[in-house]
Amino acid sequence: MFGTYFERTNLDGPSRTRLDSDVKFNWKTGSPFKGWRNEHFSVRWTGSFVVPHTGDHVFFTESDDGVRLSINGKRLINNWAEHEKTEDKTTVRLEAGKRHDLEIEYYESTGDAVIQVQWQGPEHKRQNLGTLKLFPPSGAMSGYDARSLSQVGLRVGVILRDGSYLACLLYTSDAADEED
Repeated sequence: MFGTYFERTNLDGPSRTRLDSDVKFNWKTGSPFKGWRNEHFSVRWTGSFVVPHTGDHVFFTESDDGVRLSINGKRLINNWAEHEKTEDKTTVRLEAGKRHDLEIEYYESTGDAVIQVQWQGPEHKRQNLGTLKLFPPSGAMSGYDARSLSQVGLRVGVILRDGSYLACLLYTSDAADEED
């Protein structure tokens, strides 16, 4: 999932992006990035997924604080309020082999920061979202040959010094070379 991390709770302001292989985070009172704020931030994950079997699928969110989940443009979970760790769930009929658009929004106010998304299919027990075949949004990785990079064990994108992940192609850099 392509995650955009915002320095405000309303999904705007300065941001960082990275590619997350799952939405399963318990930052407790910490933060998503080293040296970054640990309260009053928000995240929007976008991408798509494929389910292995056609039928009713249940999606579960566990969050502290607000969470929204949309599939194929339809908001199915909307608990956009401050609350302690809470589970929400929704059921949706999905077709196997077809890409389904997914958007997950989360905000952290104060205290513990927790967000986790799980799914359960007609022939599958409840499990983490990352066990589905996940794709970043179209165009998020244009310019990369993802297959060749993954064959040598590299993830598509650039890992920055602070550990965050930039999931887009860099054409130039304005940074001057540093002398040792």
